[in-house]
Amino acid sequence: MINRNAGLFLFGPILSGLFGCTAVGGAPPPPLFPGPNPVLDRMVVSLQYFSPLFILIFIISLIAVGIYFIVFKNSSVRKVSKYSPKEIAQTRYASGELSREEYLTIMKDLESVEDDENKIEEIKDEQR
Repeated sequence: MINRNAGLFLFGPILSGLFGCTAVGGAPPPPLFPGPNPVLDRMVVSLQYFSPLFILIFIISLIAVGIYFIVFKNSSVRKVSKYSPKEIAQTRYASGELSREEYLTIMKDLESVEDDENKIEEIKDEQR
């Protein structure tokens, strides 16, 4: 037959370690280094009960900071350049990275994009 107190014997230290509490009706542990100020000693003993809570809050905050850096710092949001696409193409053409044909193709594409953006703005203005 299993003793009912076996569960307390097995899980009591685990629960005490996780939640920082003692058995029902148990007295708080005495301070490790009793000092001359009994009020301070009682405060230190009472903080021992909340230390698992502080550790849990610390762990949760570490997880939250990790999630923040994973989600927001590595996001695929394009960084805004202070140079326009045309200026970048001109610089690359001037430095010899682009051939004349590539440069003209890029400039033609950029002009068509600007034309499309202008058409979209005109349609929005007409709808207002």
